[in-house]
Amino acid sequence: MDSTADAVPPKMILLRVESPRDSGGGISSVWLGDSDSLNWRYRLRYFIQVQLPSASSAAFLAVGLFSLFVWFRLRAETEYLLFFCISVASFLRTLHFYVGEDKLAISDAWFTWVTINSLYWMLLTTHLFLNYLHRRPLIWLTPTVSGITLGIGVLTLPVFAEFFNAYALSPLVYVALLLMGSLVGGIGFYQSHQAHSRDGTLLSTWALAGMVLGGYDWLLQNNYVGIESIYLGPFSNIVAFLLFMHIIFRRYVAANAEVKQVNASLQLRLQEREDELLKSHQRLREVAHRQTLSDERQRLTQDMHDGMGSSLLSALLAVERGQIDAAVVAEVLKDCIDDLKLAIDSMEPVQADLLLLLATLRFRLGPRLESAGIVLRWEIEDVPPLDWIDPRNALHILRILQEAFTNIIKHTHATEIRVITAVEHDCVLVRIIDNGAGFSVAQGANKPGKGLGNQIRRAESIGAEVRWISSDAGTNLTLYLPIKRLGIA
Repeated sequence: MDSTADAVPPKMILLRVESPRDSGGGISSVWLGDSDSLNWRYRLRYFIQVQLPSASSAAFLAVGLFSLFVWFRLRAETEYLLFFCISVASFLRTLHFYVGEDKLAISDAWFTWVTINSLYWMLLTTHLFLNYLHRRPLIWLTPTVSGITLGIGVLTLPVFAEFFNAYALSPLVYVALLLMGSLVGGIGFYQSHQAHSRDGTLLSTWALAGMVLGGYDWLLQNNYVGIESIYLGPFSNIVAFLLFMHIIFRRYVAANAEVKQVNASLQLRLQEREDELLKSHQRLREVAHRQTLSDERQRLTQDMHDGMGSSLLSALLAVERGQIDAAVVAEVLKDCIDDLKLAIDSMEPVQADLLLLLATLRFRLGPRLESAGIVLRWEIEDVPPLDWIDPRNALHILRILQEAFTNIIKHTHATEIRVITAVEHDCVLVRIIDNGAGFSVAQGANKPGKGLGNQIRRAESIGAEVRWISSDAGTNLTLYLPIKRLGIA
């Protein structure tokens, strides 16, 4: 007022107050003084009344948007969606405390409608959040709160302004809100207490406190309280924002702790299951080992009974009857010793190596061939491994070949034996060729005893095949061993 030295101070100041019809109004105290003494008062009042509500509502909305994106990823966690909804409602409600200096994007009628109804939206969302916390919703309360919120929203629409003036009705609308809010807060507190929900009790307690602060704001709006006071609604929203953040944070921490506990439990159960599986596998290995030993004992018993046992029994009977001489007994004993050596050799790990089996046979029969004056020609080439050779199958192969060598030594008067290996199609071939006197293959196959029929049966039992070609120039025995054998019973 004294910007220039020659300025004349005004003697009268006229103030114009614009307010809706049928609404009270007033002017607060006028402070006169220099800029330094008054400016800090204005800035403090402006910060408390405008800047703080503006910043807090913006922060509430920002966190709410983040919560919305979290809900997009965790659709089952509805508390994040409810947090976003209440942050939007709070932001809209707080707008009228600091906007208005510039022209609004919407009309005053619609802005009034948003201002009034955003309180009901906050109350409805708080009620749903309380239901989520205490998990004891009343069947009638949610439809009632939703119906009142919808009804107030419809009645206060600007299109019905000729019948219902939203601004004029706002005191009554706020009274209805206080009553409904007290009902929601009271029931929420009781249900939360019954459900032992700490978060629900805390939120419902502040909801009731918010109704008290709302009642104070209603008195201030209707000039029942000094107009120089400050509306407390924005600060109620700030505390509500902190409470919601606290609840969301606690539930997030609790969820993490639960996940860790579940993981630890799963780890423990997994370890227990692994221990059980290890014990089960150990028992299975022990059973398999015992079964293997039993099978080996049975195999050796059967083979010794059919081979060496049968030969010894026949020799014993012949000796007892005086039908055999010492030379024949010696020959029988040699055969029995060869059978015993082959049975021992079959228990050695051969690792599917046919050539190792043949080398073992050569080592065992070499002295007998040499004493019989027979030259052994070894024409062996590499062959594929036979994965199906186990001790039982190895003994069958050795028996077949041993029988061939024994027949040559005893019956053919041969001077030379050739042992040849080869691969033909999907089989490994073992050929034993001698230059002795031939024989009739058909008669030999039908002859009882340990002759060709025994070799044929052994070959069939391991999925192999044995063939003979015999003439006056000698005999050719060929044993066909499959490289990949199908299941044989």
